[in-house]
Amino acid sequence: MAEAELVESLRRDLSDEDGRATDTAVRVIWTADHLDAARRLQPNLEAAAGAGKRSS
Repeated sequence: MAEAELVESLRRDLSDEDGRATDTAVRVIWTADHLDAARRLQPNLEAAAGAGKRSS
């Protein structure tokens, strides 16, 4: 499938009849944003977990 066809297919699947994002589209965006935030925070979380482990 060509890239343009894939994009059009996703647009059709993730939009309602009026062109608004469906619940599925919103959940995909929400999940992606939270995964990105978790990846950014991971080094800090690892450091804090390591410090907590060493002090106990």
